[in-house]
Amino acid sequence: MGRSTDSCSECLREVVLGRATWRDLVAAGMDIRGIPNGWEFGPTACAPIDVSELDLRAGITRQLETEDQGRSWASFVLAASDLFDLEAVSGQGADSSETLLEALWDISEGDFATARQRLQPR
Repeated sequence: MGRSTDSCSECLREVVLGRATWRDLVAAGMDIRGIPNGWEFGPTACAPIDVSELDLRAGITRQLETEDQGRSWASFVLAASDLFDLEAVSGQGADSSETLLEALWDISEGDFATARQRLQPR
């Protein structure tokens, strides 16, 4: 794996964790454009990454704390799922995995209150 690929993949992990934005991925070599109703991806130098339930929970939690870029972050994570396997998150067996994916959809639609409710301990 080349340095550019490593850098892009590391940046992609930071995006999932909510510590970087899609603009950081562009700087790392990924061809991404925000379009009116989503995202457009060109050929990428990013190698796919593994995403765990904990990774996704960390990103969601960070977005719920700030909300400033949460909707954009969540829609990007959903659109870029070819670069990491969100199905693997839901396949990890815990009911909370499905709850995380539902919260991700809520945030992408700007419904932070419902996302917070989903993540409340029961």
